[in-house]
Amino acid sequence: QVQLARLFSQRREHGTENPENAEARSPAETENEENTALVHASPDVPIDTIEDEAPIINLMNSIFLEAISKNASDIHIETGKTGTTVRFRLDGFLVPMQTVQASVGRALAARLKVLAHLNVLEQRLPQDGRIELRTAHLTLDVRISIVPAALGESVVLRILPDTMLPLSLQELGFSDEQIRLVMPFLHLPSGLVLITGPTGSGKTT
Repeated sequence: QVQLARLFSQRREHGTENPENAEARSPAETENEENTALVHASPDVPIDTIEDEAPIINLMNSIFLEAISKNASDIHIETGKTGTTVRFRLDGFLVPMQTVQASVGRALAARLKVLAHLNVLEQRLPQDGRIELRTAHLTLDVRISIVPAALGESVVLRILPDTMLPLSLQELGFSDEQIRLVMPFLHLPSGLVLITGPTGSGKTT
Protein backbone atom coordinates (compact mmCIF):
# COMPACT_ATOMS: atom_id res chain seq x y z
CA GLN A 1 0.00 0.00 0.00
CA VAL A 2 2.84 2.38 0.88
CA GLN A 3 4.56 1.56 -2.42
CA LEU A 4 1.34 2.28 -4.32
CA ALA A 5 0.99 5.63 -2.54
CA ARG A 6 4.58 6.56 -3.43
CA LEU A 7 4.05 5.45 -7.02
CA PHE A 8 1.01 7.67 -7.49
CA SER A 9 2.76 10.54 -5.72
CA GLN A 10 5.63 10.29 -8.20
CA ARG A 11 3.25 10.04 -11.17
CA ARG A 12 1.39 13.16 -10.08
CA GLU A 13 4.68 15.05 -9.65
CA HIS A 14 5.93 14.02 -13.09
CA GLY A 15 2.57 14.86 -14.61
CA THR A 16 2.65 18.45 -13.31
CA GLU A 17 6.27 19.00 -14.32
CA ASN A 18 5.88 17.48 -17.80
CA PRO A 19 2.92 18.84 -19.80
CA GLU A 20 3.21 15.94 -22.26
CA ASN A 21 2.54 13.43 -19.46
CA ALA A 22 -0.43 15.46 -18.29
CA GLU A 23 -1.94 15.52 -21.75
CA ALA A 24 -1.39 11.78 -22.24
CA ARG A 25 -3.55 10.84 -19.26
CA SER A 26 -7.25 10.40 -19.85
CA PRO A 27 -9.85 11.89 -17.43
CA ALA A 28 -10.67 8.36 -16.19
CA GLU A 29 -7.01 7.70 -15.36
CA THR A 30 -6.72 11.02 -13.57
CA GLU A 31 -9.82 10.34 -11.49
CA ASN A 32 -8.60 6.82 -10.71
CA GLU A 33 -5.30 8.22 -9.47
CA GLU A 34 -7.17 10.68 -7.25
CA ASN A 35 -9.31 7.89 -5.78
CA THR A 36 -6.24 5.73 -5.15
CA ALA A 37 -4.41 8.61 -3.51
CA LEU A 38 -7.53 9.25 -1.43
CA VAL A 39 -7.67 5.78 0.08
CA HIS A 40 -3.92 5.83 0.83
CA ALA A 41 -3.80 9.32 2.35
CA SER A 42 -2.71 10.07 5.90
CA PRO A 43 -5.19 8.87 8.57
CA ASP A 44 -4.54 12.00 10.62
CA VAL A 45 -6.41 14.23 8.16
CA PRO A 46 -9.60 15.81 9.62
CA ILE A 47 -12.85 14.23 8.51
CA ASP A 48 -14.52 17.49 7.50
CA THR A 49 -14.40 17.00 3.71
CA ILE A 50 -14.87 14.08 1.36
CA GLU A 51 -11.55 14.74 -0.40
CA ASP A 52 -9.62 13.28 2.55
CA GLU A 53 -9.15 9.64 3.49
CA ALA A 54 -10.93 9.70 6.86
CA PRO A 55 -14.46 10.35 5.52
CA ILE A 56 -14.26 7.39 3.12
CA ILE A 57 -13.01 5.08 5.86
CA ASN A 58 -15.66 6.41 8.21
CA LEU A 59 -18.41 5.92 5.61
CA MET A 60 -17.27 2.38 4.75
CA ASN A 61 -17.05 1.43 8.43
CA SER A 62 -20.52 2.84 9.09
CA ILE A 63 -21.91 0.78 6.19
CA PHE A 64 -20.33 -2.37 7.63
CA LEU A 65 -21.59 -1.65 11.16
CA GLU A 66 -25.12 -0.92 9.95
CA ALA A 67 -25.13 -4.13 7.90
CA ILE A 68 -24.01 -6.13 10.94
CA SER A 69 -26.61 -4.53 13.20
CA LYS A 70 -29.37 -5.34 10.68
CA ASN A 71 -28.10 -8.91 10.14
CA ALA A 72 -27.64 -8.27 6.43
CA SER A 73 -26.17 -11.17 4.45
CA ASP A 74 -24.92 -9.04 1.55
CA ILE A 75 -23.96 -5.46 0.76
CA HIS A 76 -24.45 -4.24 -2.82
CA ILE A 77 -22.73 -1.06 -4.01
CA GLU A 78 -23.82 -0.09 -7.53
CA THR A 79 -23.24 3.09 -9.53
CA GLY A 80 -26.07 4.38 -11.72
CA LYS A 81 -27.08 7.57 -13.48
CA THR A 82 -28.17 9.33 -10.28
CA GLY A 83 -25.25 8.22 -8.11
CA THR A 84 -24.07 5.18 -6.18
CA THR A 85 -26.70 3.17 -4.30
CA VAL A 86 -25.88 1.05 -1.25
CA ARG A 87 -28.31 -1.80 -0.67
CA PHE A 88 -28.50 -4.54 1.98
CA ARG A 89 -29.92 -8.00 1.47
CA LEU A 90 -32.29 -8.50 4.39
CA ASP A 91 -34.23 -11.77 4.61
CA GLY A 92 -33.58 -12.38 0.92
CA PHE A 93 -34.73 -8.93 -0.25
CA LEU A 94 -32.48 -6.13 -1.50
CA VAL A 95 -33.32 -3.00 0.50
CA PRO A 96 -31.91 0.42 -0.55
CA MET A 97 -30.16 2.09 2.39
CA GLN A 98 -28.52 5.23 1.01
CA THR A 99 -27.38 6.94 -2.18
CA VAL A 100 -24.11 8.86 -2.49
CA GLN A 101 -22.38 10.68 -5.31
CA ALA A 102 -20.79 8.55 -8.03
CA SER A 103 -17.33 9.88 -7.12
CA VAL A 104 -17.85 8.70 -3.55
CA GLY A 105 -18.93 5.30 -4.84
CA ARG A 106 -15.72 4.99 -6.86
CA ALA A 107 -13.70 5.93 -3.79
CA LEU A 108 -15.55 3.25 -1.77
CA ALA A 109 -14.68 0.67 -4.44
CA ALA A 110 -11.04 1.72 -4.32
CA ARG A 111 -11.05 1.51 -0.52
CA LEU A 112 -12.47 -2.02 -0.63
CA LYS A 113 -9.84 -3.06 -3.17
CA VAL A 114 -7.13 -1.90 -0.79
CA LEU A 115 -8.70 -3.82 2.10
CA ALA A 116 -8.97 -6.98 -0.04
CA HIS A 117 -5.45 -6.58 -1.50
CA LEU A 118 -6.80 -6.32 -5.03
CA ASN A 119 -5.50 -4.31 -7.98
CA VAL A 120 -6.72 -0.76 -7.41
CA LEU A 121 -5.95 0.25 -11.00
CA GLU A 122 -7.95 -2.57 -12.60
CA GLN A 123 -11.44 -1.43 -13.59
CA ARG A 124 -12.11 -3.50 -16.71
CA LEU A 125 -11.87 -7.06 -15.36
CA PRO A 126 -13.77 -8.79 -12.52
CA GLN A 127 -11.92 -9.24 -9.24
CA ASP A 128 -12.64 -11.43 -6.21
CA GLY A 129 -11.13 -11.39 -2.75
CA ARG A 130 -11.80 -11.45 0.96
CA ILE A 131 -11.64 -9.04 3.87
CA GLU A 132 -11.38 -9.89 7.55
CA LEU A 133 -13.30 -7.49 9.78
CA ARG A 134 -12.98 -7.35 13.54
CA THR A 135 -15.38 -5.75 15.98
CA ALA A 136 -15.38 -5.73 19.75
CA HIS A 137 -17.37 -8.96 19.93
CA LEU A 138 -16.89 -10.92 16.71
CA THR A 139 -14.78 -11.51 13.64
CA LEU A 140 -16.34 -11.39 10.18
CA ASP A 141 -15.13 -12.92 6.94
CA VAL A 142 -16.28 -10.74 4.05
CA ARG A 143 -16.11 -12.10 0.50
CA ILE A 144 -15.90 -9.37 -2.12
CA SER A 145 -16.76 -9.54 -5.82
CA ILE A 146 -16.19 -6.57 -8.13
CA VAL A 147 -17.60 -6.63 -11.67
CA PRO A 148 -17.29 -3.83 -14.27
CA ALA A 149 -20.64 -2.33 -15.27
CA ALA A 150 -21.83 0.23 -17.82
CA LEU A 151 -21.62 3.21 -15.45
CA GLY A 152 -18.90 2.03 -13.07
CA GLU A 153 -18.10 -1.00 -10.96
CA SER A 154 -20.62 -3.21 -9.18
CA VAL A 155 -19.43 -4.40 -5.76
CA VAL A 156 -21.04 -7.25 -3.83
CA LEU A 157 -19.94 -8.09 -0.28
CA ARG A 158 -21.04 -11.36 1.35
CA ILE A 159 -20.80 -11.19 5.16
CA LEU A 160 -19.92 -14.48 6.87
CA PRO A 161 -19.39 -14.76 10.64
CA ASP A 162 -15.96 -16.33 11.15
CA THR A 163 -17.22 -18.02 14.30
CA MET A 164 -19.91 -19.98 12.42
CA LEU A 165 -19.19 -23.68 13.04
CA PRO A 166 -20.24 -26.55 10.74
CA LEU A 167 -23.60 -27.99 11.76
CA SER A 168 -24.57 -31.63 11.84
CA LEU A 169 -27.42 -32.94 9.70
CA GLN A 170 -29.61 -33.17 12.81
CA GLU A 171 -28.86 -29.52 13.66
CA LEU A 172 -29.73 -28.54 10.09
CA GLY A 173 -33.21 -29.99 10.57
CA PHE A 174 -32.91 -33.30 8.72
CA SER A 175 -35.24 -36.01 10.01
CA ASP A 176 -33.98 -39.52 10.77
CA GLU A 177 -35.61 -40.81 7.59
CA GLN A 178 -33.95 -38.10 5.48
CA ILE A 179 -30.56 -38.83 7.03
CA ARG A 180 -31.03 -42.53 6.29
CA LEU A 181 -31.64 -41.70 2.62
CA VAL A 182 -28.77 -39.20 2.31
CA MET A 183 -25.91 -41.00 4.09
CA PRO A 184 -25.42 -43.80 1.51
CA PHE A 185 -24.88 -41.20 -1.22
CA LEU A 186 -22.24 -39.42 0.85
CA HIS A 187 -20.16 -42.60 0.98
CA LEU A 188 -20.12 -43.14 -2.80
CA PRO A 189 -16.67 -42.70 -4.44
CA SER A 190 -18.06 -40.32 -7.08
CA GLY A 191 -21.17 -38.30 -7.80
CA LEU A 192 -22.72 -34.89 -7.40
CA VAL A 193 -25.09 -33.48 -4.79
CA LEU A 194 -27.05 -30.40 -5.84
CA ILE A 195 -28.21 -27.99 -3.13
CA THR A 196 -30.57 -25.46 -4.71
CA GLY A 197 -32.81 -22.68 -3.50
CA PRO A 198 -33.34 -18.90 -3.62
CA THR A 199 -30.97 -16.37 -2.08
CA GLY A 200 -31.00 -16.48 1.69
CA SER A 201 -32.60 -19.93 1.92
CA GLY A 202 -29.60 -21.49 3.65
CA LYS A 203 -27.59 -23.09 0.83
CA THR A 204 -24.24 -21.97 2.29
CA THR A 205 -25.26 -23.05 5.79
